[in-house]
Formats: sequence, structure tokens, C-alpha cells
Amino acid sequence: MELSVVIPCKNEEDRIGLLLSDLKKQTLVNAQTPIFIADGGSTDDTLEEISRFQEDLNITVIRGGIPSVGRNQGAKASEEPYVVFIDADIRLPRKDLIEKSIQRLESGMVLVTTHVRCPQNRKADRLYRINNQLQRASRYHAPFCTGMFMAWNRKEFWQLGGFDEEIHFAEDYQLSKKVAPRKFEVIRSEIWSPDRRFEITGTWGLLKMMVTSFIWRNNRDKIKGDKGYWDHLD
Repeated sequence: MELSVVIPCKNEEDRIGLLLSDLKKQTLVNAQTPIFIADGGSTDDTLEEISRFQEDLNITVIRGGIPSVGRNQGAKASEEPYVVFIDADIRLPRKDLIEKSIQRLESGMVLVTTHVRCPQNRKADRLYRINNQLQRASRYHAPFCTGMFMAWNRKEFWQLGGFDEEIHFAEDYQLSKKVAPRKFEVIRSEIWSPDRRFEITGTWGLLKMMVTSFIWRNNRDKIKGDKGYWDHLD
């Protein structure tokens, strides 16, 4: 099973080490698995934290930008048939998550994701439950998938054009909805997301963003350009 992992990253000194520790425990990740960390210009100790894992993991730091840019850069650097995109602040509580995802890709799926949880914040976790239900329901129409965890057939990823780098939010949904529903799967596992998105924008702020993304899903001009979202997460 040949795969690479791509992590868009900027100023994640307190979080990137936790994700890399989780990757070390993944059943399908070993010392030869290419891991591309697309750094968007970190000004904290993110790169120093990454360096602590470079003896145990096959990490290459490349130039990134906003997540869409970083993900595309990592996919360009990859030569493996499968690529897994993971946000730098995500935790992987299930050790076989990546293995299960790649198995589904090998069976013919184009895009695989999983459920999202936020164990430390009940309000956030309830909102993610709605997100999870939407993901599962979207299998029957136009796949909805967040960029927090996406496992792709890399050839199909590029045939669909990769992530739109002019879109600063909902770029994940704009790409996932191009996948044929029968080629999209939500496996019964989970990732953990921190609650900082909720601390910054609030529950209603993120709910508004989710609704806006859906309403404007077919109007690229409405979601094109900088909305200031990623500035808050620096």
C-alpha cells in the first residue's frame, strides 16, 4: 500500500508534535512513508518541533501557504498512488484509520473520510455530529468532506483539478462535491479536532460558515478571495 501524507501547517508548535506522534502509531505508516509538511511561513517553533520527529519519520518540509496551496504542493511532491491530507491540529485516536482508508481506496473509492469529534467541547462536538450526518447523507447526492482528513486516489485528485487556491474557505467542499457519490465513503472511525475554531469564531460563526458554504456551493465568485478566516488561526 503506497501512500504519502500531506500536512498544511503554520504556527502549530503546540499541536504538530501531537499529530506526528499519532502518525508514528498508525499501523500503515512506517519510517519510509513520505510525509510532506507544507509550512506556510511559521514564525514560532513549529519547525523545531517537526525536527524532533525526523529521525523516526520520513518528513520533508516544503513551502506552503493557505491550506489549499499547501495541500496542492504536497500532492505535487508526492509520487505515491494514494495521498492523505490531514490538518496539523488533528489527532488520530484510532491506530488503523489510515490503513482502513487506503484499503477502501484500493477497493475503488476515490475519496475517503471519517467522522469528526471534539471531545473537549460539548457544543463543538454537537456541531460536528451535524457535520458527520451531512457527510453521510451527501453520499447520495454531492459528497461533502472537510479538509481535516481526506484520503484520495492521487490520480483522480488531479483529474478533478486539485484544490482551488483562490478559495480561502470551503475549498474542501468545492473539490469533494466533484466526486461521483458511489466513489465517496465515510468510514466508521473518527478524528479529533481541537475547539480553537469555536473559541475564535464561536459556534454560530462556524455554523454560519457551514451554511454559507452550502448555499454558495455553486457560486464560485461568492467564496473566491480572502475572507480573513485563516488569519485568525495563525
